[in-house]
Amino acid sequence: QTVPTKGTMMSRQFSAKQHLVEMSPLQSHDKKVFQLIGPAWSRAFRNIWMMEELGMKYELLESVPASRAAKKYNPSGKVPILLEWEKQSYEASLSGNETAVPSFVLTESIAINNYLAEICNSSLVPASGRERAKYDAAIAFIMSEIDGQTLWTYRKHVQLGKHFGYVPEIEKPVKDHFDRMNRLVSDQLKESEGEYLLGEKFSAVDILYVHCLVWGRMYGWD
Repeated sequence: QTVPTKGTMMSRQFSAKQHLVEMSPLQSHDKKVFQLIGPAWSRAFRNIWMMEELGMKYELLESVPASRAAKKYNPSGKVPILLEWEKQSYEASLSGNETAVPSFVLTESIAINNYLAEICNSSLVPASGRERAKYDAAIAFIMSEIDGQTLWTYRKHVQLGKHFGYVPEIEKPVKDHFDRMNRLVSDQLKESEGEYLLGEKFSAVDILYVHCLVWGRMYGWD
């Protein structure tokens, strides 16, 4: 399979240290504290990589899906979850002030990456026009055909069957679909005007796609 070449994040190590992030020049006066809830083996991987690309400083809280920490901010218990704090409120929360809350909570890995790119004024997510339309189309395709219909379906009904119901016979159909969809993405890469899905520029859609390939390899789907 042909994959984007920018994948150095896979070998990086991450700690749960708290840092302050300096925002884009337009917001340099405004210091925030960012926390990301979710372990690196989950879809939070996409947001960890994005924040590393953006040079952001953040605190990684490796709470697993359905944990108390996850359900506190997302009733479904799903991760990742981005918490954006005002510095004063964050420090109050560390002192045990239960009334201190984040100024903003956001779920879903794609929404989080889009938001991070916007607040950091980054071209990793195209802002508008045809490039943004192509980005949205690629994201929708990968999330629907690869993430949802293959990777998550397999995990849900084979690996997590005791929670969602075992359907072991789906393994071959979803693997076959995974292979077919990856061939389509490989064809798109060959036809692009560069080495990335949107052409010459690395973007958040490459982060998403590489993560899906890594996820597939965890199943032995090489």
